[in-house]
Amino acid sequence: MRNLETLIENWREELSIQPSFTQENRDELEDHLRMSIETLEKSGLSEEEAFLIASRRMGSAQKLESEFGKNNTSERWTHYLQWMVTGILAFQAFSMVWKFTAKLVSGYWLMTSKSVIASGIVFVVFAILFPATLWMGVKAIITKKSILISDIPSIWSKTGLWIAMFMSVFILVPVGGMLFTSIAVDQLSPQTYGNYSVLISGIDLISGILLPILGIILLKWLSSDKKKQEAIY
Repeated sequence: MRNLETLIENWREELSIQPSFTQENRDELEDHLRMSIETLEKSGLSEEEAFLIASRRMGSAQKLESEFGKNNTSERWTHYLQWMVTGILAFQAFSMVWKFTAKLVSGYWLMTSKSVIASGIVFVVFAILFPATLWMGVKAIITKKSILISDIPSIWSKTGLWIAMFMSVFILVPVGGMLFTSIAVDQLSPQTYGNYSVLISGIDLISGILLPILGIILLKWLSSDKKKQEAIY
């Protein structure tokens, strides 16, 4: 019986990935699936055989999603909006953390070496690592062999965890930046720190232009990769 529950749980998780299904839809479909399994088991089939036949009769998750999607348009767009907002906040949060780390390391280098150019180079090196890490991370998540893809539904359901993470980033990073600035100003001359700030601001301006371009390239790559997967299957 435990094996059957695992099969149904996996089947339900596949439904939860589809944006058009509401909680009531999934409950209704699960009840229908269990009734079909029970009927098939009475005819002498095993749990696995009954599940396979019943789930195939109901259709794939994509087919069911297209049928329910006609009636759940608002739920689907709400789901899309949730992921859009989460993606924007996540990008901003990671960007803030990474820039703060780069500024912290380059600032430390500035206070020890007193070289504005050298500290700027250190900042650039760390700043370049951010889009590269983001690219590899996204690529790993969408890879089918990655275990993260199966954990996304359970992670998304923990709303309190997401809110706490974002609040901690958006509060602690600015506070840390203020603290770092006060320490740097105390350790350096106004002219040295002023030159450093101008250099970092110029780099931020350039990165502010390049990052959206890299984001557009990433979106295009994801779109083309999805079309290739759909063509294969």
